[in-house]
Amino acid sequence: MPIEFRFYLNSLPEISEPQLKQINQFLKTAREHPDIDGFLTLFSFNGTGFLPEDPEQFKKALKILPPARSSSWYSPQKAELRFSLQGSMKSARGYKKLIDDLLQTTDLPLEPAGYIPLYISMIRNITRTQLFSFPLAFALIFILILLFAGSLKPALAVIPANLMPIAVVLGIMGWFSIPIDIATATIAAVGLGIIIDDSIHFLFALKKEGRWQGALHRTASPILSTSVIILCAFALMLFARVKSIQWFGLLTSILIILAAVADLLLLPAIIASSRKGSRNA
Repeated sequence: MPIEFRFYLNSLPEISEPQLKQINQFLKTAREHPDIDGFLTLFSFNGTGFLPEDPEQFKKALKILPPARSSSWYSPQKAELRFSLQGSMKSARGYKKLIDDLLQTTDLPLEPAGYIPLYISMIRNITRTQLFSFPLAFALIFILILLFAGSLKPALAVIPANLMPIAVVLGIMGWFSIPIDIATATIAAVGLGIIIDDSIHFLFALKKEGRWQGALHRTASPILSTSVIILCAFALMLFARVKSIQWFGLLTSILIILAAVADLLLLPAIIASSRKGSRNA
């Protein structure tokens, strides 16, 4: 994935020799970074890619290049020069760290440009939004379940049964350093939607049957069937070529399995324990 940089020429009408030398030095240093495979400049198509360090030679070289190519890399009118570094795919946090490390190697007034800064900003906003919207969504769902169940205890039993699978999957992400990107950032919201569906089915059966044993007998087969079908669908993402899609498929598959376990074992156990405690009291 290319990491593009924009170099402003300090409001000068033309690039100077010290600036050309500094840019070449930055490119040499960046090329030695373990996460950088190479670089592209407006001269990469006709040579090594390094800029001529003599301003006059730089002007002559620009005249040789087709205008359409040179104008996209160098603009005297805008007083800017562009070049890009080639590296492997990373998470938003990984790209942010890589860019910070590269900028620390030079005093040039470089500004990251192109897709990567947009990607970093987008992931930051998605993560911030998820941190705000997930608790809000869970609170609204709890209120609706409370109104549907008509009792506080069944509604309270849903909380650990729904949060446990999500907490385990987020813990797996942290333990194995799985990066947060466009796909994995939404895993908690997607997981909540999957888990709460089975919980509502169980609570509806509990309301009809009156006993958790009857509700479990009534919902076990449908919950397992839907879980297997959804699991097979998300497991197909493991064969994707994009790493983030593979992670999303794996994490969602794990979450679906944990959701079925929580709704078939944990939720009935909590409800049975609460009713037993009420009778003993």
